[in-house]
Amino acid sequence: MIANNLTFLKDGATLEIDKLPDGLLILINSRINEDSKLLKEYKQNESLGKIADLTILFATDTEISTTSNNIILDKQGSIHSICPPLANMKDFCESIMYFKKTGSDLKHLYTKIKPEKTENWIASISQFYENYNNPNSTDGLWKFGQIVPSSGEYLCSDCGYIMTLEEGSIFPSCEVCLSGEPGGASETDQEFWKKL
Repeated sequence: MIANNLTFLKDGATLEIDKLPDGLLILINSRINEDSKLLKEYKQNESLGKIADLTILFATDTEISTTSNNIILDKQGSIHSICPPLANMKDFCESIMYFKKTGSDLKHLYTKIKPEKTENWIASISQFYENYNNPNSTDGLWKFGQIVPSSGEYLCSDCGYIMTLEEGSIFPSCEVCLSGEPGGASETDQEFWKKL
C-alpha cells in the first residue's frame, strides 16, 4: 500500500487511496509543472476526468504551485514501492503505472518506464482504458491493455517477437517494435498480439 505521506499540491490534502473510485488508477510519475506537455494534454482531454471508474494522478518529487487538483507530491518515492518494476530504484523514474483499484487494494497491471516525451501518452491512456474494458479479440488478435484470455505464447504480428503471458495479465506493448505505444509499429488502438 502507498504510504500516507502523499499530498495533493493544490491544497495539501493527504491522498487516501481507499477513497478514490474503484476501477483503473493511472499514476504518471513525472517532474511536472503547469507548462508540462503531459498536463496540457490531460487538460485538453477533460472527458477523461469524468469517467467514473478511471482516476489519473500525476506524481512529482518537486513542490510546485498548481491549480490542478490531481497532482500529488511524492518526495520519498513511495509510489515506487507499490510498482514491481520500480520497487528497487533509488532515484526518481519517469513512468506511467497502471493499476486496478478495488477498495483499498491495488493490483499492478503494467508500467511504462521512461515514456518518450514527444508522444501523446494521454491519448494512449484513454485507449488503454477502452482496451482494458473490451474482452473481445479481432480476428484472433489482441491490443495492448486487453486482458490475456489464456496462458501461453503470444506472437507480435508486427515483428515476430514471442512472449509467454499468463491468463488474467495485461497484453503489454511489444518490447522490440513498441507496438501498442504511441509511435510504435501498431498504435494503442490496433491489434497485434496473436496466440501461438
